[in-house]
Amino acid sequence: MALTARHRYVIAKVVECYEDMDDPTVQSFVRKTENINRLNALFSGEGPSKLFVHYQSKVNVGDAPSASGEDISKASEPELFFSDGASNFLNTKCCYFIRTSATPIDTSVSNDSSLLYGEISESPLQTIESLLSGSYGELFVQSTEWGKVDDEQKSDFTGEMEHFQGILKDSIKSLSGGLELRRPDTDKIKGYESLDTRNFQSRINAMPDLIPHFEELLEEWCDKIDEYLDADSSGSGDAGPKAELEFWRNRMQRLTSITEQLKRKDCKQVYGLLSTLTKANPDLTKHKIQHLIKRWKNIDVQITENANEAKDNVKHLNTLER
Repeated sequence: MALTARHRYVIAKVVECYEDMDDPTVQSFVRKTENINRLNALFSGEGPSKLFVHYQSKVNVGDAPSASGEDISKASEPELFFSDGASNFLNTKCCYFIRTSATPIDTSVSNDSSLLYGEISESPLQTIESLLSGSYGELFVQSTEWGKVDDEQKSDFTGEMEHFQGILKDSIKSLSGGLELRRPDTDKIKGYESLDTRNFQSRINAMPDLIPHFEELLEEWCDKIDEYLDADSSGSGDAGPKAELEFWRNRMQRLTSITEQLKRKDCKQVYGLLSTLTKANPDLTKHKIQHLIKRWKNIDVQITENANEAKDNVKHLNTLER
């Protein structure tokens, strides 16, 4: 089947989205019977109004994680494929095409408003913020199709949307500039992922670098979290309730980022295995590890208390803001 101007537009946008793709590769992909049929159904209005294009390992929603805890979304080589946007996990950026009406698209024209193109980055928050600030925000401001909505309601809507954009920007800034705990060095400590409390003792002698590396990691995590909490507790001074709300909102986001990292498998593994070691060998040579375990427990409690305080303050100040 000969490719139309619209097919070539789709191919060009996919090549533009993915650096590893070139025109011949994407064109060969599109020409496959199943793929050209999905595209034509999108153009004709006989199929779904949206089509996602992925270049990643193909993992269906509902697939269980591997027994070893391996990230199955990155277990195989990436491939180019179409989806409906709901049947596959997104583990890297993708692009999409949306038909804006039920009427067939003119395929002799390469591009018009009947087919929209967009990208979803690896950061969904960044994507939403970019869409609001770069597309929808300006469309709402310029729109004259508000129906029975009066000027005050229109102003309230745009104000709330700007406020939401501000929250998104603060969240992105908080996450990107937050604390990231270093993971165990898999090259230095090979096979640590398969360790558990049942085989830990029998494999310590075979992995002499394991305990020192785990001690180093736990101490580093404790130091970084302590430093981070101290630097983030200065408050907003007398800048007013709005600044106070922003301070506590940012603090809550940062603390949430830490608590999510503490749930990581490697964090639980390092703490759990060192804790097992001190219980099995309660001698003086394990004094440093015992101290680290106690310190880690205190930090965990401190984070929980600070996170609850931040959440309570945000809730209270949000009530006052209304």
